[in-house]
Amino acid sequence: VVAAAAAALLFTLDDVCLADAAAPAATPPHSLAVLLAACGLWRPLAAYLRLLRSTSPLHAHLLAHAELHAGRYGRAAAAFRLAITRATASSTFSLADLNLAARVPALPREMPLQGPDEEAEWCLYEYAAAAWGAFSSLGQAEHVLPFADTAVGLHTLSLRAPRACSSAHLVLFTHALGLSHLRQAHNALRMLDAHASEHSPLGLSLPANDGPEGLDRAAAVAARARLYGECRADCLNTLVSVLHERRQMAKLARLPFEGQLRMHLVDTLRRHAPNSDVMHTAQGATVYEVLYALQVRYGDFAGAARSMYDLSRRLANHCAHPDSPAPAWRDLGLSGRPGVPASAPAATSAEAAAQAAVDQVARLLVRQAGALAACAAALEQLPPCQRYLQLAAPSRAEEVVREARPLLLDTMGGGSAGGETHTLVYREYFGDGAAPRTRTERLDATLASLREHVAAAGSPCLASHLQLAHIRTLRQTALARATLLDAQRCAGDPPPSPLALAQAPPHLLLDGLLRHARFDQAASLALACASALQRHPNGDFGSAGHPSGIARVAAELAKHASSADSEATATSRWRQLRTLLLAHDCEANNFALSAAAAHAALSVAPSTPLPIWLIDYFGAAPLHLARDPSEPIELSILPRTPAGQRPSGALGPADAHNHAVRAVTSLIEALRSQQAAAVAALHVSGTLGCGGEAHVRIVHDGGPAGAAQAEELREAVEAAARPGEEDDPTPAFSCHARRRNPAALCRALLLHERTQMAELLRQLRLGCDDALRDPSDHTARWVTPGLIDATFAAVAKRQGTSPETVSAAVGIPGDPLAAAELAPTMEAVDRYLSLDTAAGAAAGAAAEPAP
Repeated sequence: VVAAAAAALLFTLDDVCLADAAAPAATPPHSLAVLLAACGLWRPLAAYLRLLRSTSPLHAHLLAHAELHAGRYGRAAAAFRLAITRATASSTFSLADLNLAARVPALPREMPLQGPDEEAEWCLYEYAAAAWGAFSSLGQAEHVLPFADTAVGLHTLSLRAPRACSSAHLVLFTHALGLSHLRQAHNALRMLDAHASEHSPLGLSLPANDGPEGLDRAAAVAARARLYGECRADCLNTLVSVLHERRQMAKLARLPFEGQLRMHLVDTLRRHAPNSDVMHTAQGATVYEVLYALQVRYGDFAGAARSMYDLSRRLANHCAHPDSPAPAWRDLGLSGRPGVPASAPAATSAEAAAQAAVDQVARLLVRQAGALAACAAALEQLPPCQRYLQLAAPSRAEEVVREARPLLLDTMGGGSAGGETHTLVYREYFGDGAAPRTRTERLDATLASLREHVAAAGSPCLASHLQLAHIRTLRQTALARATLLDAQRCAGDPPPSPLALAQAPPHLLLDGLLRHARFDQAASLALACASALQRHPNGDFGSAGHPSGIARVAAELAKHASSADSEATATSRWRQLRTLLLAHDCEANNFALSAAAAHAALSVAPSTPLPIWLIDYFGAAPLHLARDPSEPIELSILPRTPAGQRPSGALGPADAHNHAVRAVTSLIEALRSQQAAAVAALHVSGTLGCGGEAHVRIVHDGGPAGAAQAEELREAVEAAARPGEEDDPTPAFSCHARRRNPAALCRALLLHERTQMAELLRQLRLGCDDALRDPSDHTARWVTPGLIDATFAAVAKRQGTSPETVSAAVGIPGDPLAAAELAPTMEAVDRYLSLDTAAGAAAGAAAEPAP
């Protein structure tokens, strides 16, 4: 029967084609097309409609279904759009008629429609929904998008059918995301956010005191806003989850998010981040990194810092492997001989697996250091008094925390507190390339207010803040662990336990780095953990002979340089030591680095003279006078506070620093045009009075004219530093020849007087001569009576006599260089000691009453 009906239809189709060719009808009937569609004869139907060339919307709709069943989805989508266009333009066959004839399912209406325009838009929505439903059932997402896009643009949906509108947005978003059309998915999100903001109670002006009707309208508005908000939240969660699964989180940062949508995206990322994968990032960024990028883009530096800190903690947890048993510290491989395994070698596969685990831990440590560096960079964008992370604070103490911000200081990278003076000192930087300025801020009132509010809150709120200095310490510690892993791998040591490595204190990490000669990273670790490394593990403070912290790094460098097998290695280590001293050896640590280096070098090679540059570095006397007239002249600059300004209204450290620097800079600029063969420059490091130092360096061409001009520059700077007349009793700065604790060098030489006596006597003579050259410079009197007595006790021991009977004529038996230095040294010491005698006599004469 079916075959007979098909044959009859084919003959009818042939007759229609002949009639159509003879006299085409203006409005062909729909009966035959509907009959073919009802029988499922899609191929004859498609052929018939192509030959018919009808302009009827229903014929276009039936052609779309025929193409759909034939698998020609592009043609089907075009036919659906053609049906919509024809029905919209037709005056006799509207969209409502098309939906009725095509048996398009009628969707439930949420609110009564008003006017023919809203009816037409609702019919268009029903037809578009049927079209995208047909394509969606066949898995043709790319053809769903045009119809869903048409639906979301209908004003009637957003006004009368919020559920249908949100569903259409959800369809558009889901299929666009499935096709990786992120821009289109993002547009759907933006439209959802616009609807949510438009219908938000905060965005609408509802009449007040409108009775029950007004309350109903307000409830309806709130329900609509909640509906759009929930759909937006679902889309954001889906977007983050899908992109994270595809390893395409970086694409999220390239999409523009504004207004409330940006805030909701950040909240979504924050909720998603703790459960996200941070291990496998070879093909994309993590959720934390995308969140950081978005927060930095929109100026939320505190939130960006917190995101990177959370990432660093996640990575630290993965590094530690808490499920493994905790080993002893010796399992870390920080002691013992390198390259000697602690146990018998395991199988090759087991060793490879262990090495792979160590390599993974090393990569995680580097990533952890990078996350902490990004955290510090974000905090540095905040004002100095806000550079901290609030990890957890009681709600009752939030106001206390807000008022305590000026006390939460960055002591390593931007500020320091002035002890009992309650003065905040920090450096203020400008983005226009201008030089930074040092600022001070009094905190007395803030401290008083803080004490009152802390007593009222009754909770220790300040204990929940993490300073920028601590963030930098954590970063350097992570880098030190990664460097130590690499050093042990290169040395052939057995791989350490990740848990032992994660729990190793700074002093053990420093031990391992120094043992493997990783001096650069050891110096960075020592600087970052200066407080923790100030003492030895037994609690003793470091000394020149037994240094700790950064001074120990300098000592180890000196030992390696003194005991190097080749000249090239020794030169490299001495150069590395010199760089370290110039960068970090300062008055704030009493030049402990150079003292430790001298002690260490002599302890390894007591009979080998110290390098000339290291001896000259201590500055027992100015180099241009002690060694070579062509050497630069260096003058240390110290700030002064004008008299009469203490204790009230006193200049803070920053004010005194700026005052001194401006005065010296102005003086140098004024003298620059007067000298051609000599040049003076001011070098400043840190804040004067708070661990910083400054010095003027005068260089010349080495000729007589240059030396004379350099001496004139020196005299001009020293004259400007002397107290003036009554109109200017106190200059802005004081100066003296630059010295770096030469007494420490003499004490190191004294410990090895059997081989270093000549240099010891020479340093003593230079110090005495320098003090005699300018008796008014009390900073030049670094040669103490105790040092003189110890030196001549060593000389007497070599002569076999007592210190009181030391004779220059006897000399130093077996040491002709020391014997040649003994007589001029004794003469210089006698004149040096006479300075105090003369000063005491002058003071006594001045104290006697006039006759």
